[in-house]
Amino acid sequence: MSRSPNDINMLVLGCSFTQEELKRRVVAANVSFYLIASKNIYATYKVLWYRLPGYRRSCKVDLLFPGIMNIPRVPTDIIVHRRHPSHNQTLPLIPIIPLLLLKLQAWMDHGESTKYYMNAKQPTDVRDITELLNIFVTASNLWELGSWIPESFLKAGRHRRREFVKLYPDTAKHWSRIKPRHALDTRK
Repeated sequence: MSRSPNDINMLVLGCSFTQEELKRRVVAANVSFYLIASKNIYATYKVLWYRLPGYRRSCKVDLLFPGIMNIPRVPTDIIVHRRHPSHNQTLPLIPIIPLLLLKLQAWMDHGESTKYYMNAKQPTDVRDITELLNIFVTASNLWELGSWIPESFLKAGRHRRREFVKLYPDTAKHWSRIKPRHALDTRK
């Protein structure tokens, strides 16, 4: 992605800890992480942050678990590892189609929320979805989807794709380039 992220979403696989326990363990293991109380006064959870280099720079870190927010279970064998272009690190990534499905879900959830601060996230979602589509259609090695994603998640993704195209018709040409073997095929 070309923009600097406001937060990092990390999909946690094969973990027996709760989200809160994992957050506490991450903080205990690395001093660059810290916890703060949620802005929601009724929330019982803490928010995980990571200190970035530079004065007063931090990034929120969301630990996402399969089964929460309709996130499907991801088989570890479909995770690919890509070298970061400017760091000497290899990052684990899920295939781009499931990522698009999750980003479409966030876009729709943010738009349907009654909270203004959630609605305000939609323009960023649109930019991210558009950029992911650009990456998808220009990539030389498109990852196969496989059969691990639940049909209900795929069906919801196709509905969200149609709604997205209604509002952003200039993206239709990219959606139409998604091959029939992929979940978001426009012919469905």
